[in-house]
Amino acid sequence: MKQTPLHIKLLFPLIAIVLGSCADLKVNEELTYFGGEIVNPKAPFVLLVKNSVVVDTIPLDENNYFMYQFDAIEPGLFSFIHKEYQLIYIEPGDSIMLRVNTFEFDESLAYTGAGATKNNFLITMFLHNERESKAMPSYYQLSPEKFEKALDSMRATRSEKFAHFSKKMHPSKDFIEVAQASIDYDYYSKKELYPFAHYGSNHLKNMENLPVDFYSYRKNVDFGNDNIYTYYPYYRYLNAYLDNVAYSTYMKEARFNRNSPVHTATKLKLIDSIITHQELKNDLLFNATRRYLLHAKNIEKNQEMVAAFSQSNTNDEHHSQLKKLLSYCSNMVPGKPLPNQLVVNTNNTIKDLQDLIDKPTIFFFWSVGSSSHSKRIHNRAADLQSKFPEYDFIGISVDENHEGWLKIITNRGYNPESEFRFLDVAKAEEQLVLNSANKTIITNRHGEIIKNNTNLFASNFESQLLGLLNQ
Repeated sequence: MKQTPLHIKLLFPLIAIVLGSCADLKVNEELTYFGGEIVNPKAPFVLLVKNSVVVDTIPLDENNYFMYQFDAIEPGLFSFIHKEYQLIYIEPGDSIMLRVNTFEFDESLAYTGAGATKNNFLITMFLHNERESKAMPSYYQLSPEKFEKALDSMRATRSEKFAHFSKKMHPSKDFIEVAQASIDYDYYSKKELYPFAHYGSNHLKNMENLPVDFYSYRKNVDFGNDNIYTYYPYYRYLNAYLDNVAYSTYMKEARFNRNSPVHTATKLKLIDSIITHQELKNDLLFNATRRYLLHAKNIEKNQEMVAAFSQSNTNDEHHSQLKKLLSYCSNMVPGKPLPNQLVVNTNNTIKDLQDLIDKPTIFFFWSVGSSSHSKRIHNRAADLQSKFPEYDFIGISVDENHEGWLKIITNRGYNPESEFRFLDVAKAEEQLVLNSANKTIITNRHGEIIKNNTNLFASNFESQLLGLLNQ
């Protein structure tokens, strides 16, 4: 595969305009293009990915356009990534031009050119599901019978849209499978989530009261579909299904906890036994094990989970990543010194993280890019600081732009004496295992970890602080 010559790059925007009025006309079956414009770019390139493998890194030109020509192509789903990502279906002969504004990535995304209509349809289905998901909390409170009726109506609406699209556009058989999956697996996911949302994790034993045919659609699920195994509606459904079925095997012995040793071990066995596509199996095993390590309370079980993962996963890169993560998690346990990192203060002076500690210290993390979160977490920290002067509360930014970070601190009146940012963000995030925006770390005055993974917003956080003071 190769990038297109400059003269083709300059010509393509004109081609896209011409093709806009006849979106799926194949102008040349031998050539396949993908390109577009990134408004408000956040990086100088776009990544093109297929089946979790990077096809190419495509640079933006001075006008924020990019262009890629395929030498040969197998039809299917690709991902394009520019900080955020979205899926695109490409077939031989397509010449697809996109335009996206990073300020409203999904909502602004639109396609023109040959192959555009099928991708605009997928985006429409994606946004339709996003709107439905926001309304689902009220539906989850309905009885099982009324919930199924409401869900069937939602599905019928989307199916009618797809029938109209198919009659007009005559899409390929492979695309029909992908589009149908976007409808079916969104519908299936909502049914898998119903008992958790309806009964609550404390009352999941009531799952036994669901109608006997509530999960009858499960017999139609393909547990190793090669065409859609990286498609998020399908992958999201499988995770919901696996969590549901895993819990049903131990529900009489333990409460549901997606991050518990018993749940993870059960889920890993289930993945190995029913998923027939090896790459899909690898991804599911990796993500389940990684999730456990990131949230582990029982460190002794870490090796056991990794061993179970290793028996069935054949991806060497996954093994390497989990080995590294296991090492970092082993260093982030109570009683061990907090792994030292270099941080920068508001005077642009580099300091050691450990040098900031001279009494019990609470570290919280934030980013300029998450405005509402940064306000909430600073307000929470200020409130707690007034109640617990025995602790230092230190905010650490994961931003690399020093001036932008300083501007936010000044404009919002944050205390500059307790604000720092990491010098090497990627290294710090790895070694401190920063897996959540709300992750909070507590150390004693000697810089030893007391709590490696708590939450400033947790309902019992103040009780934790009081308990630590009384030790």
